[in-house]
Amino acid sequence: MEALQWSNEMKKIYNIAWKDLKNRFSNPMEIMFFLVLPIIFTYLLSGSIGSDGGTYQLLVVDQDQTSLSSQLVEGLASAGTMEIVSISEEEMEAAAEAAETSAILTIPTGFQEQLYRGESIDLALQEIGEEDAYDAAEQQVFTAVEQMGRALLAANVSTAEYGKRGEFSDAAAREMYFEESYARAEAAFGDLPERVEIRTPDEGVVYEREKANSVQASAGQLITWVFIPLLATAAVLADERTTGTLQRLFTTPTNKATFLLGTILGQLLAAWVQMALLVIFGIYVLGINWGNSIPGLVVLLLAFSLAATALGTLLGTLVRSTAQAGGLAPITGMVMALMGGCWYPGELFPDTVKTVNQFLPTTWALQGLNDLGLRRLGLVEILPEAGVLMIFAAVFFALAIWRFRYE
Repeated sequence: MEALQWSNEMKKIYNIAWKDLKNRFSNPMEIMFFLVLPIIFTYLLSGSIGSDGGTYQLLVVDQDQTSLSSQLVEGLASAGTMEIVSISEEEMEAAAEAAETSAILTIPTGFQEQLYRGESIDLALQEIGEEDAYDAAEQQVFTAVEQMGRALLAANVSTAEYGKRGEFSDAAAREMYFEESYARAEAAFGDLPERVEIRTPDEGVVYEREKANSVQASAGQLITWVFIPLLATAAVLADERTTGTLQRLFTTPTNKATFLLGTILGQLLAAWVQMALLVIFGIYVLGINWGNSIPGLVVLLLAFSLAATALGTLLGTLVRSTAQAGGLAPITGMVMALMGGCWYPGELFPDTVKTVNQFLPTTWALQGLNDLGLRRLGLVEILPEAGVLMIFAAVFFALAIWRFRYE
């Protein structure tokens, strides 16, 4: 008898869930918000458009054509990751129009002569293309100049002290001594032991900047576009109440728990399918490796979907009409997604806002996804975030059941 009653209750739950799913996707526009727009926004915010993953170029115009200017060019090549390309003055104008390059460095005439005299000299760095790439070029120039400057300073001091003794017969002798001193100083600095050892994890745990952007965008957009529809559970409940469906259910053997479970299950099934599609898109299109801990990913997304659905159910008990729910759910979802760091890095918010954000499920969901996708942590490490999300779910569900009314 109990088995038959259990079977009947499960059929009721299934029928309620299936009815809600059919109603939701009866409008073709729902597919747009369910899959098309999330994928478009994820792709755009990941920085995939306009980035071919190629290496930016730092173009160098050497007007001095001396040994020191050539050494600076060689130092630039070893000072960073950008490709160094030497061009002539005649090629500058055409190169400035090329979007592939990041900056043009001009080494002026008199570069070596002024350095021999211990004078300072200006290097012209012209910005071309993207600002981030220019910043990288600027840093590469600073690094090369700093490395060269140490040897130059040592050579100038040595030459000046040697010159005080009147050892130079003419300018050529002084120049030869300077070059020899510079070469010895450069060799000495090159043989210095490393004082800072940089280590990276073995399995490629550290992403490049563009890949990190892809992870952040994928995680943030997944949370946003799944969170808002789950909050729309409020509209489902409000519609059932305003159309009188709940009052009719009151006259049947269907109890409150069965109805709520059926409604919640319908929303969760759609959310799980949506999350799976967005995760697959991130893997095969954006190149995100979510697979370091599949169990961790499943547990976190399950906890997040339960928390979001519970909050939507609670909102459904607070609103009085479908129109109210239709306006409240998107606004609440967007504000929580924004404050949770899904659109804008949470680290940049004021301290007061950061404190408030700890009470939002979106904050914990994003932190968990970043732990999995960026920091490559596993199930055990994301259990605190999943646990907090389950606490949110339990509290929201308890309040929703307490406030639930058929009328």
